[in-house]
Amino acid sequence: LANEAVLLFNENSFDSSKSKALQAYLLNKKNNGPQQNNDIYKALNINWIKSTGNRNQYHIHQQPVHCITGMPGNNIIFTADESGAIYGCILKDNGLQKLFSYSIEGKIRALAVSPDGSRLVAITASGNGTVFKVFNSNLSVLSNFKFPGIGKSIAFNGNDYFIFLSSN
Repeated sequence: LANEAVLLFNENSFDSSKSKALQAYLLNKKNNGPQQNNDIYKALNINWIKSTGNRNQYHIHQQPVHCITGMPGNNIIFTADESGAIYGCILKDNGLQKLFSYSIEGKIRALAVSPDGSRLVAITASGNGTVFKVFNSNLSVLSNFKFPGIGKSIAFNGNDYFIFLSSN
């Protein structure tokens, strides 16, 4: 089915190709097939690229991105990279539109947004953390903190408290 989807795609039968690619995926899942199948991935990927027209790609970051998080209940996301750049973006028409940017010092390794969307926390590879207040699609610093090791992950516990994981 996946190979047939690719052939149909090459013959410009896009709707049939998409249908066959989805059938291949669902049949593989139903039969407990392998989680990664190159033929199915290729069939789904070419159809995804065709349907989005690559509008789902965003090339604003100049350094590698290690984290992305979404704002609960809406279509705002935050991304951060190794230069310390944080971008707030809104998802529109299968594409991203930049709302704002904010820079902190250090290679950002993790981001998390509180469940109510009022706070964003960023931690770096150099043991620094920043808590931001999120308002009107912008950020302001509430506090900074230090911790031992390299930042790995963050999770909120309620709206006011968070925990993080570091290499220490």
